[in-house]
Amino acid sequence: MATIPSIDVPNPDAADVLAALEQSYRSDAINMFHSGSPVTYDALSGVNKARDCIRAFLRIQTRSYRRRLAQEAISVAEVETT
Repeated sequence: MATIPSIDVPNPDAADVLAALEQSYRSDAINMFHSGSPVTYDALSGVNKARDCIRAFLRIQTRSYRRRLAQEAISVAEVETT
């Protein structure tokens, strides 16, 4: 597994960074990494919550990217066969 080096966030911004991540990715992080249990997620530290939200963001974006590539490949194949 590849490891991406850490991201440093200034302490005064950390709470807002976490709030912004959770606004979009909290439910995905819970469903992907905590068997749908918000209690398990809520027990994490802020840093670990942010990490899981970022991981959820990366998975969602990667799936969308792969889906888009697959759709483009199908479109090209359809054009070439007609």
